[in-house]
This record gives sequence, structure tokens and C-alpha cells, in this order.
Amino acid sequence: MHFFRLNITIKKTLFYFSFLFFFISSILFFVNPQAIFSDVEYPDYTSFVNDYVEVIDSDSKNQIEQMCIEVEQNTGAEIAIAVIDSLQGITVEEFAVELFEKWGIGKAKEDNGVLLLIAIQDRKLRIEVGYGLEGAITDLEAGDIINDIIVPRFKENNYSLGIYDGTAAIANEVYKEYGQDTLEGPVETTARGNFFTDFLDNFSCNSFFICCIPVFLIAGLVSGIRNLLRRKCPKCRKFKLKIKRTVIQEPTYTSTGKMLEERTCTYCSFHDQRVINLPKKTKSSGGGFFAGGGSGGFSGGGGGGFGGFGGGSSGGGGASGGW
Repeated sequence: MHFFRLNITIKKTLFYFSFLFFFISSILFFVNPQAIFSDVEYPDYTSFVNDYVEVIDSDSKNQIEQMCIEVEQNTGAEIAIAVIDSLQGITVEEFAVELFEKWGIGKAKEDNGVLLLIAIQDRKLRIEVGYGLEGAITDLEAGDIINDIIVPRFKENNYSLGIYDGTAAIANEVYKEYGQDTLEGPVETTARGNFFTDFLDNFSCNSFFICCIPVFLIAGLVSGIRNLLRRKCPKCRKFKLKIKRTVIQEPTYTSTGKMLEERTCTYCSFHDQRVINLPKKTKSSGGGFFAGGGSGGFSGGGGGGFGGFGGGSSGGGGASGGW
């Protein structure tokens, strides 16, 4: 009798521990602990193109801005570009979603916005897509734009051309969705074979998710613990470490810049700092998309301008990459 009761107790204990492990793993996967312990600052926008690191030359920036203006005028969709220095310790996916929601890219009832986020220091980028455009810019197509168009130019330190061509490729997908003429130019995303696309179309998302649950849980747990440990103070061992980054020397076209990174513990007196080099500014050197006919064509002029975003939300779709 006592053995039976002990057996029941052990089973209950194992059940509670299993439930607790699953619960904690889920939290660590969906919510990065580092984001809880750090104060991430998300910048305010001033236009469609927001280059906070000044890696886009002025001519390219004006052309990209005009391209985004015409997309909004012709379709109502909104394309936003954000070039930041650092992700401040969180993932590019987390930063993109939060920035998308803060800016409200796309129209409120249509959620037809797209965010192109580039983090120069982390060498990471993401295309975040609003729910209303997830059919036009699928995760696969967003990945093609990143890997086939943007990343090759970034690897050559040609940020202006990479962002210009990447924005033009996004604009083309938007124009196709709204049945309008696309921009003309030599850059196209790589087409997939019929077998591969048919397989992806017929593959159940639910089946994929079920198969990957154990992997997600383990990866989330490892990632969460790793990110949490980065906020651990080396002196008092508390998770109270804050990181502040300040640009002390702006990069130019001929020389690199410098950024001061300071780590301060809010619990004890620990403080240290280091200087991080910033990449040179780059200029565009030919290539890319050019003006085309039709309502979707890019031009140097045009009426109207930027009047703010429409209050849209992210659908969680898109793709990430690095260079």
C-alpha cells in the first residue's frame, strides 16, 4: 500500500517537473530574457528611409525615398527602411517586430507594410512583412531578396546599392500584388524549381511545427540561457548588467569610426568599457534598377511626400540573413 502511494507521488512529481520544464522552455523561446533585463532603445522615424549610421549616399537615399513614396501613392502599401548600428543584444527578429509595431508601418486595416532592417555592426538584416502582404512576399521570396540581391552587395561593402536593389525588389512584389507594372531592371530573385515549390505548397505547416517542437524547445532554452548569461555581472554575478553604446567618431568614406561600449552593473560598482571599430561609409557604384514605364515605374520627381505611417501591424512573416 505504501509502495503504491509512493509510486503515485513520484508520477505526480515527474508530471509537475515536466510541465514546469515545458513552460519555462516556451517562455525562453518566445521571449528573449535578455530583452527583459536590457533597455532596448528603438529609434523614431523621419521618413521612409531612415539611415541612422549614414551608410547610404545622398543620391541613393533620395532615389530610394522617392521609390517608397511612389509605392505608397500607387498602392497604399508602405515600405520602410531602417539602417541601425546595433541590435543592442537582442535578435534581429525581435528588433524588427518591435520597431515595426512602434512605427505602425502599413495601413491600419490592411497591414500592408514591409520593413527592411539592417544592423551594420551585427551584420544582420531582416525583411519583416505585414499580414496583408504575406501572400505577396512569402518567407521564401523574402529570403531570395536577401540572399540573392542584398547580401552579395553588402559583402562588397556596397550598402547603398544593396539597399536600393533590395527595396526595388520588394517594390516589385508589392506592385505585382496590386496588379500594376513593375520596375524594370537586371536584378531578379532566383526562381525555384517546380518540384520544390510544389513540395512547399503541399507541405502542412502544422506537420512541420509538430516535428520541430522538440528542436524549438531545446534551441529556445539554450538561446535563452546564453542571452541571460551575457547580462551577468562578472563581479557580483547578478543579472543586472546594462550596456550603453555611444558613437565617439563618425565613420567617413576614407576612414572607420569608433564606438564606445560601456558595461555598468546596477547592483554593484562594476564598470568597464571598450572601443569598437565602425565600418567605413560606402558609395554606390552603378548597377541596380532603373526607371521603367507604367504606374509602378521609378522616377526622379513626383508629387507628394512622406506623411507618416498608417498604423499597420506586423504579420510575423519575412526572412533574416547576414553577411
